[in-house]
Amino acid sequence: MARALRRLAAHVLLVVFAAGAVLPLLWLLIGSLKTNIDILTASAFSLPVAPQWVNYLHAWTLGGFHQYFRNSAIVAVVSDALVLCLA
Repeated sequence: MARALRRLAAHVLLVVFAAGAVLPLLWLLIGSLKTNIDILTASAFSLPVAPQWVNYLHAWTLGGFHQYFRNSAIVAVVSDALVLCLA
């Protein structure tokens, strides 16, 4: 009986931690699909009326995300190669 309670408590704790990790990402995804007016006027947890997929295009081109992505990829590849060589 005590083992079953410990197992249940562990599962509940894991579910809480998983929700703590997943919910902010879900909130970020929902917010990224909203218009500026929706973000400022609607509830923070409301779904977008019409998803704005163009926000991702704007972030990629106008926000310079492609440059940041390229820089991160270069750093990741070089650091991984160094770790493999030195390990």
